[in-house]
Amino acid sequence: FQPPEICVIRSEDDACALLEEARAEGVVGVDTEGTQVTPPVVVQMATRERVYVFVAADESGVRDKRAAAVMADATVVKAVFGAHEADTLAGLAAPQNLVDVEAYGPAMQFGYYKPRYSLADFASQLAGQPLVKDNCGRDFGKMGTRAMFARKGQKRDQARLQKALEGMSERLVNYAAADAWVTRIIYEHLQEGGMLKGGNDGG
Repeated sequence: FQPPEICVIRSEDDACALLEEARAEGVVGVDTEGTQVTPPVVVQMATRERVYVFVAADESGVRDKRAAAVMADATVVKAVFGAHEADTLAGLAAPQNLVDVEAYGPAMQFGYYKPRYSLADFASQLAGQPLVKDNCGRDFGKMGTRAMFARKGQKRDQARLQKALEGMSERLVNYAAADAWVTRIIYEHLQEGGMLKGGNDGG
């Protein structure tokens, strides 16, 4: 479930065709990292051909106007995993036309019961075999915590967060991109199977 292309966006000066692609396709997969603050420190948006990984410059979080425009565009479905994403993304822009694919767990026909199925569970079901997710959540959690303290004026956390964001490894970028990519694939699977509650918009 690795996307064919990943575009890391760090500033408004970086080339980004996200808005045009999202409007042409009508849906993007969205995920976030470092969610102890809002907007979060990383926002990922997946179109059909690539994933755009927006990385914040500091503790203020991702504030890219193009990502915000996609979130606010009611003509574009934003497929997310987990109802909490609405609150997480609200700091970027008030989310319009959000579809929580996690809510469709029963439609996935898992052969086992869990109180809550994870994104890895969904991906494994689609792949037809168990998939092990790379454990990068802890690293992004540290970034989110540092962003939270940095916003309170902690100089050490400001410096450490900036260093972590500027030096984000390929492994972390791939992890983040894969989550948004899989979320989009899950949405498409539900849509093709006629399982979404409102048809094509899922709403």
